[in-house]
Amino acid sequence: MPIWYHNSTYRFRLTIPKWWRKHVFVEETACGLKDARACIRFKLRYRKSINGVVSTPIFDLIVFNMSKRNWDARYKDSPLQFIASSKKVVYAALTPGEPPDEFLLPDQTDYNRRLREFKYLSRMINRDLPEILKSFQLCK
Repeated sequence: MPIWYHNSTYRFRLTIPKWWRKHVFVEETACGLKDARACIRFKLRYRKSINGVVSTPIFDLIVFNMSKRNWDARYKDSPLQFIASSKKVVYAALTPGEPPDEFLLPDQTDYNRRLREFKYLSRMINRDLPEILKSFQLCK
């Protein structure tokens, strides 16, 4: 059974798998992109510190102050994934390109795929996130 994540400031909601509740937290951060109003970052919380790091981004939901037409001209061929738009607001998602460095084996030749957090992050991005983004709804 999924749970709703509702953001009243930026007027959207989406469904999150219930199993994420114990492993994920959300924070609003500066994203450094021109015309971005906000970056809502969904992060995986590690069970314990991994090489001094306690969490990693799963995905960013970025809210832009611009029309869909302007967003297409600027970001259509970027790693950003368009989600929805409303008047002069565009919602897009960004996922990490690679697992974080703390998941690397000591010789740095590959990732430690046995880490529970590696398995969680892989499942979250590859299996859960497409369904989460499909569930996106604008709110009044």
